[in-house]
Amino acid sequence: MNGKGQVALEYLLLTVMLLTIVGILFVYSLVIYNDTLNSSKAQNYVEQLANAANQVSAWGPGTKLYVEAELPAGVQSARAEYKSITVRVQMLGGISDIYAFTKADITPVNLPVTQGLQALKVEMVDANIVISTA
Repeated sequence: MNGKGQVALEYLLLTVMLLTIVGILFVYSLVIYNDTLNSSKAQNYVEQLANAANQVSAWGPGTKLYVEAELPAGVQSARAEYKSITVRVQMLGGISDIYAFTKADITPVNLPVTQGLQALKVEMVDANIVISTA
């Protein structure tokens, strides 16, 4: 009788340990997935704005283009200036700068940092690109 109880207890402890390890790996993979998703959304955001800025500069002064782009959670700052658009995102390993470059100069501006879909207007005024909220 005593041997069967000990074996059952050992199997129970082994099962608990294995489930704990699987749980930890599952939580870690969810965190990594969220970081990857946020990084991808931020990269898509800056590339959409850079592509819009390049199109507007190619079409010439007076051109306006409206862009809807999604910002992820954890954005610390977003800025467009000179020939770059930069988004600073809080990740698991620290803060990451995600950026894209444009062909034309951009009038320096701080972009909105609220999570979700952002409606932005990209227009060419004189020889500069101006990005503002729509």
